[in-house]
Amino acid sequence: VTIDGASEDASFGRTAAYWDDFSARHSESGLNTNRSEWQGHPANLLRRSRSLKGSADYQWLSSKFPHRIERALGAGCGVADFELRLLESGAVEHFDLFDVSAGSLEIARRGAERLGLSDRVTFHQNDMFSATGSYGLVTFIGSLHHALDVPEAVRFAHDVLEPGGLLYGDEYIGPRRFDYPPEHSELAKSLYRSLAPELRSPWQIGRAHV
Repeated sequence: VTIDGASEDASFGRTAAYWDDFSARHSESGLNTNRSEWQGHPANLLRRSRSLKGSADYQWLSSKFPHRIERALGAGCGVADFELRLLESGAVEHFDLFDVSAGSLEIARRGAERLGLSDRVTFHQNDMFSATGSYGLVTFIGSLHHALDVPEAVRFAHDVLEPGGLLYGDEYIGPRRFDYPPEHSELAKSLYRSLAPELRSPWQIGRAHV
């Protein structure tokens, strides 16, 4: 397993520090499970299961492959649970995995080692724009919406795909950077204000508290 050196860009460092802290506060088994926000709501999980026809997400995707993918790119892979499952299933031969967080990559590295996949994955502590060569698959697993320029990220993914290559995103869909319509924000604020003061957590928008 190879881990490239990180960028010296200041914003890169701040982003890496955030996700390093996030990965440190979660166990490997719990990082992407038992989520308390909307993704873990039973109604959402049921709809997702129906959309995938009862299959696991990596199984559903690999069923769409016309052949085994020789080389794939994982953009913003985090702990790479999804990508490692594709490798373990044999649907992908090799993954180049990119993430800014050394902590997340270390968890992913240990996962690859535990599954006996160390020789089929290369970790890069950098963003996807440092990738070179061509790929049969590019994955964005909850990472594309974090891009500062989403169209640019998609264009780059398109450019590194080989002819007939696949782009797969499992993504948040909604207002850009949580810039909710006023009526949605007001609904949330109204609910927040209805709570007893002792049940409220600080909610700050810019410099002003709600």
